[in-house]
Amino acid sequence: MQENTDPNLSVRKRSKGIWVAIALFLLFFLLIGLIASVYLTDRAVIFQTGAAGSTSPSLENSYIFASPLRAGVGGEKIRITVFILDSTGKGVFGKTVELGEVPALDIAKTQNVTDETGKAVFDVSSRAKGLFSIEAVYDGNVLPQRIQATFE
Repeated sequence: MQENTDPNLSVRKRSKGIWVAIALFLLFFLLIGLIASVYLTDRAVIFQTGAAGSTSPSLENSYIFASPLRAGVGGEKIRITVFILDSTGKGVFGKTVELGEVPALDIAKTQNVTDETGKAVFDVSSRAKGLFSIEAVYDGNVLPQRIQATFE
């Protein structure tokens, strides 16, 4: 029987073992990444479907707010945000929202059709000083809440 006397054989076996370990390590992390991405994608689709699938708005759950509540006359703007929500508090997608007409106000419809969260956005400025009561309307329904905006 003849002994193997090649000194590089041991080094080659060790090197091959390291590469196999590295390959298994990478395969493990790729598998974990795949599982995580499938899980997260599934969650995102469920969220989007739930929001977009809501079609029955609730006047009681919908609301309007403004920021800031005071602005200067002649160019300063107040952002008015309206949320149209269903009875469970989810946003209602695709509703056209209007603000009630106030002759002294200039209303820019930044986004007057609700997005998947039920949000519509307006920027309001005024040509005259005063305290103005502003209401939001969708499909002929007036939200019970109004906001008070002051232009000085």
